[in-house]
Amino acid sequence: MTEPTPFSPAGGGRWNSLDGLRTVGVLLVFGIHSGYPALFGGRFGVDVFFPLSGFLITTLIVNEVQRSGRFQLRRFYWRRILRLYPALLVVVLSTFFIRSAIVYNGDLRSWESTAFYALTYTMNLAVSFTSRDVTIALTPTWTLALEEQFYLLWPLLLLLLMRGLSLRRCGFVALVLALASWTSLGLDRSLQASFRPDTRAGALMIGCAAALLAYGKVLSRQAARKVLPAATVVLAAGVFVGGTSWRHADVGGVVLVSSASAVLIVALLGAPGALLDRLLAAKPLVWLGRRSYGFYLVHLPILAELRRHTHSRAAATLLGFSLAVAVSDLLFRFVEQPVLRYRDRTTGSVASVPAG
Repeated sequence: MTEPTPFSPAGGGRWNSLDGLRTVGVLLVFGIHSGYPALFGGRFGVDVFFPLSGFLITTLIVNEVQRSGRFQLRRFYWRRILRLYPALLVVVLSTFFIRSAIVYNGDLRSWESTAFYALTYTMNLAVSFTSRDVTIALTPTWTLALEEQFYLLWPLLLLLLMRGLSLRRCGFVALVLALASWTSLGLDRSLQASFRPDTRAGALMIGCAAALLAYGKVLSRQAARKVLPAATVVLAAGVFVGGTSWRHADVGGVVLVSSASAVLIVALLGAPGALLDRLLAAKPLVWLGRRSYGFYLVHLPILAELRRHTHSRAAATLLGFSLAVAVSDLLFRFVEQPVLRYRDRTTGSVASVPAG
């Protein structure tokens, strides 16, 4: 029996609206780190881009298996390293150097351990299971750690599942894993639970489930246009209403936002040209979305330094945003893009999924 045709953007390029969705997620994260109570819902920003990561990586894997009959794990892991590690290394070392050589006066042990956790993708484990202090500027790397742990395990599990199950049944397995993760989060409301792999993988797995359940069955344009407004309203409600009470590990908000994001992704692919698709594909959003990784890495170190030198939160936020955009563009142009060109020359490009 012939398998469904793969998801693929027009012309084999990128889904611009998904780049725009990345921007929404990273701006929500910036909002909460800027310190504005009205944007406390920004703590769910990671639950916007976690489903996107799960969706894109799962689609990439399935596309390659459908096309060639196999998946090259070593190539996949090497491409992930080249995509993510160079910019991380530059940011961590630069931040460490600036704080130690120019600004910081005192004990550097917390910075040394923080840099170690960031560079070894163990920040989430350090925050969850150790009593050592970590420097706040690099704590956002906990999400990178969680994603790298996901990249390490999920391809292996998915390839094993695909040997004996249909894509639809694999999707139900992913859904069960998401529900199990959310249940763990609901049972443990501690701060540490907000960072653990078992409690926060649900947002990634719901994206995986969406990719597998919808693979080759993209919604009709009419159905997608009906789903888009509802998913948008639910997502906005989860972020801005559910996020107004500052509580750690708010499982309701996590489930609502990540599930709505997964549905929104599938609906966007079925409704090219819809109003939301056009809005998210606006050039400024796409531009920042393609630089969102660098922006995410640098925004908190920049904000942390600005707060040390100004008492105006508004000034620190506006200047911090401007500097984060400028620095992320430099990272994109002079670190990420050259490495990606090298990667694609040596490993081949993967044009059907804009996963990086």
